[in-house]
Amino acid sequence: MRPVLSIVMPARNDNYMGNSNWRLETALDFLAIELDKLNKLKDVEVIIVDWGSKVPLHTVLTLNEKADSIARFILVSDSVINTIKIDSDFPAVIAANVGIRRAWGNFIALSPADILFTRRFFKRLFDILHGESDVGAPADKSLFVFSRKDIPTHITDQNLSISDLSKYIAENDKKILPISLHPYYLTPASVLMMHRNLWFASHAFDENLIHWGWSDIDLCLRMRLRHFITDMSKEDVMCLYHLNHYTQGFTRTKMSYPSINPFVVNNKRWGLADYTLEEVSKVPKTVDLDISSMPVDITYETSDANKYFRVRHLVNLIEFFLKNANIGNLKLVFSHSAIILFQYPFMKKIFPLLKRIKRSPVQQ
Repeated sequence: MRPVLSIVMPARNDNYMGNSNWRLETALDFLAIELDKLNKLKDVEVIIVDWGSKVPLHTVLTLNEKADSIARFILVSDSVINTIKIDSDFPAVIAANVGIRRAWGNFIALSPADILFTRRFFKRLFDILHGESDVGAPADKSLFVFSRKDIPTHITDQNLSISDLSKYIAENDKKILPISLHPYYLTPASVLMMHRNLWFASHAFDENLIHWGWSDIDLCLRMRLRHFITDMSKEDVMCLYHLNHYTQGFTRTKMSYPSINPFVVNNKRWGLADYTLEEVSKVPKTVDLDISSMPVDITYETSDANKYFRVRHLVNLIEFFLKNANIGNLKLVFSHSAIILFQYPFMKKIFPLLKRIKRSPVQQ
C-alpha cells in the first residue's frame, strides 16, 4: 500500500548558507512530531536526496525516533555525478527528480530542506487529498502551490529547540507576513505538490535547467497546458514556515535562462533511472518499484498540447490577463510573450542576424 504523501527534500552536507544540517534536522523532527499528533506518521514518507556529500548526511544527523522512522536517504555519489558531467555546483532539479522518481506516495511534494510543516497544514491537506474538502479542481489533476512565512535569521541563528520554535510561531504568527507569490508564475513557492501520475506523465522538472531559477516557473507553465494550478497561498492555515538563512557576500553566479517547454520534458530516463543508488532507511518498503521500467503515457507526447505548446502558452497568458487586467499584468503579457516568441526556431535564427546589422553612421 502506498503512503498518501511523499515529501522530497534535496540536500547535502555542505553547510549551505550556514548550519544547514541543523535546519534539515529540525525540519525533519518538527514534521514528524506534528504528524504524530495527528496519528498520520504511516501516511507520509520523507525522501532526502543526499547529492554528493563528502560525509553522508545520515551519518551526521541526529533525528528523533519518529523522524527516523519515516526518513529515506537516497545517496547520489561523486562517481555518479562525475559520470553525468553536470556543469553546476548543485543541480537541484536532477536531485529533485531522483527523489520524485523513487517516491512511493500517491502524492509527491518537493520541499526545501528547511521548511516546517505544521499540524494544521497536514490536517487541511489530508482533508483535500482524501476528497473531504473541495478546492475548486480535482486534487489528482492539480499542481498545488504553497507559500511560506520566513522565521527571521536572528531567531534561526539561535538553534532553538522544537518546543521553542513552536512557541515562537504561536506567539509571532500574526506578525510575520507571508511571502507574496507572482500572480502568474506563482513564485517563490515554498512547496510544489502533484499526484504521482502527473509527475511521471510530464517527466517532472526539466533537467536542462541545472542552474538556479526558472525550473519551478517552467513546471507551473507546463501544468497550465493540460491541468489545473491550485494556489493555496491565500489560506493562512496552509502557510509553511521557512528557517531563514543568509551568508554575507553570497551571490548566485549561474542562472537558468527562461525556456518555454511542451508538457513533456526530458527523455524517459529522467531522474537517473539507469542508476542504482544506495538507500539508507528504516522505512518498511511498501511498494515494489522498478524505476527502470516506469510506464509512460504516450498520449501526452503526441497531443496538441505538446505539438502546439507555444500557441497554448500564449492563449493561457492572454486568458490570465483578461481575468486579471491591470498595468502590472499588462507588462507581464509583453515580457512573457517576448520570451515565447523568441523561442520559436525561426526567431532563434533571425534574432542573431538582427543583432549583427549595424546602423548607418549619422551624417555630419
